[in-house]
Amino acid sequence: MVNSQSQLLDKLRKAVFHRQSLLQQGEPFRLFHREFDGQAGLWIDCFGQALIVHVEEQFDFLHSQLRAIKGEIRELTGVEHIYVRIHRRRRQEVKADEVFLLTEAAGPNEEFIINEKGLRYVIRPRSQVNGGFFIDARDLRQLVRLHAMNARVLNTFAFTGSIGLSAAIGGALEVTQVDISRGILRWARENQKLNDGLCLRSQMKFIEEDSRTFLAREDRRIQKGKIPYDIVVLDPPTFGSSGKKPFRLVSEYQDLLSSGLRVLGEGGHLFFTCNCTRIAVDDLKRAAQEAAMRLNWQIDIFNPIYPPRIDFGSFQKGHPSLRGIHLAVSKNKT
Repeated sequence: MVNSQSQLLDKLRKAVFHRQSLLQQGEPFRLFHREFDGQAGLWIDCFGQALIVHVEEQFDFLHSQLRAIKGEIRELTGVEHIYVRIHRRRRQEVKADEVFLLTEAAGPNEEFIINEKGLRYVIRPRSQVNGGFFIDARDLRQLVRLHAMNARVLNTFAFTGSIGLSAAIGGALEVTQVDISRGILRWARENQKLNDGLCLRSQMKFIEEDSRTFLAREDRRIQKGKIPYDIVVLDPPTFGSSGKKPFRLVSEYQDLLSSGLRVLGEGGHLFFTCNCTRIAVDDLKRAAQEAAMRLNWQIDIFNPIYPPRIDFGSFQKGHPSLRGIHLAVSKNKT
């Protein structure tokens, strides 16, 4: 536990020094990551012009310490706008987070434009817990981009569309972005418009629907002759709700993997993200193998995906830092 603001500042200095190369690049990154940088319950994301400081409720004493050293934080990072988000949790209940602004800003609806690997995105620190952009999915976006040339891409649980845009700039012929939230899809369209000049080759569609329902309907269409997808991205939340259909990843990941494989074509790639610490790599591998066997697929590639090591720290097999899996399939020849 941090006993003084001077100790906290020292930990922040070390974290910034460790990530100096990322800070100089000017792209989004994790500036401070929990125990890896010496303080449980605290993580900080850097978005160029803005920092979002996350504090778990039981560590909210850190808020006053952060306020006391806000000038030093600005000097260390060169970032003007610093937000603090206190995460409220009551067992399975998620209460509304509290968001404080440590430094002066334009007003209650601030937004910023960030850049990552040539793409631009809108960030709103007050609107979403992560500002509308998952920093820990950086390597996942790059993987999708690398495999996207001439591909038909389905991005489910699309959120603000960053993975779909990565596919588009990677040369995808078609990108379908599916999310149940109208407001989130509006945000995804904003991100598309920011990058219109870069992604002209791709046809991009936005569909407001429960991703599970969409996958089931696409499966039926493919059974009737529709061309399957070359890349399927399943990026579900840990839990949520959509009308009368509550969602819990721990009880649905097997069905989701199966649904994703059913709409995937020969030689296709599936990316499945997992933010639930109760689901390990071996669980995902077993579920993927069982689903592939039922469909007469063979898995040619199975690789775990982790958050970037430089800003999220080291990891081991089964470590809760798992970000997801990447697999490629082909018809079983046996």
